[in-house]
Amino acid sequence: MKKYLSIMAICILCVGCQSESENEIKGEQMARFCISYSLDQSVGESMTRSPASDGWAKFYGKIKTGELVADSYDITFTNSETKQAYNFNGEWAKKEMFVLPTGKYTVSGTSNDEGKTVQQKCSLTFNTTVEIDENTSEIILNAGYNCFLLAFENSEITEIQNWNWIDNRNVSETLPVFENYIYCFCKDKLYIWDGNTSRQKTIYLKGNFKSGSSFIINTFEVEFQKGKYYIYNTVPSSFNIPEMESGM
Repeated sequence: MKKYLSIMAICILCVGCQSESENEIKGEQMARFCISYSLDQSVGESMTRSPASDGWAKFYGKIKTGELVADSYDITFTNSETKQAYNFNGEWAKKEMFVLPTGKYTVSGTSNDEGKTVQQKCSLTFNTTVEIDENTSEIILNAGYNCFLLAFENSEITEIQNWNWIDNRNVSETLPVFENYIYCFCKDKLYIWDGNTSRQKTIYLKGNFKSGSSFIINTFEVEFQKGKYYIYNTVPSSFNIPEMESGM
């Protein structure tokens, strides 16, 4: 199921533009606005069942408030008639201001968190069209998730590390914690691989239980899809075995 965010642009009196000066666009009708975002009520899909949806609701709430959304953005408005491109980059919290000539635009770009593999915040992608005129007071841009969410309920787990092969050495990153989950957002894969098949065994997640035991998940062949969440809950394990018979 595809999910969307909404970007709300509110008209303001102050004007700024990071890619074009006012002298360069002087004489054209202008639209002035700053950007912020809100989300619709759609939720992601999961490989698990109902317990996972409860966990996703916690993450989704913080994504809606912006706490778990990538701090910065890089968005390009391309005029459909003139093909002139206007690039805006900054941080959501600073409420940077836009100024554009009126017209129809193709909008593309990203709002990406730092990290080659493991990320603490959700990354976004933009690809849509908008119409701007002199009376525009708000603009809504559809944005998709540019990542997936991987999370583990941590009532029995102390930490999880993502082991990888980077810069010719085996290194690990400790996954962050949010409420009662150990988690990460990831744009593509949990690893970086140089093609050396002998190093596949060095690519895995390793978790430690409070009991002192541990687990390893080989992530080299695991496929995750952007826009979906994967939440795992701790399940007690046991086995049945008959009593031994007497050898006498």
